[in-house]
Amino acid sequence: MNALSTITVMPSTKAEIEVFVSKVKTEILSGDYNPVVIDVQLKAMEELIKAIRKEPEIREYILDEISRNEKTFELGNAKITQKDSVRYDYSDDTE
Repeated sequence: MNALSTITVMPSTKAEIEVFVSKVKTEILSGDYNPVVIDVQLKAMEELIKAIRKEPEIREYILDEISRNEKTFELGNAKITQKDSVRYDYSDDTE
């Protein structure tokens, strides 16, 4: 199993997310699962997503792929719009 196969089986549309959340809620409230264990796993998933998105090489690769398209385009159920932004690095500024 590769790592991305795990990500791609997760819900990706608003409707799929709503159904998934409803199922998770039902299963947690059934009492068959320890809700604290589930909460710890959810927190780990949040940190995982942040870490993946934070990786400079991944971010650059994504932005490069986006730049090959028009300014606004649709990919599956998502509407993606490129925006211009400038970031300044003041870490070496002594003033």
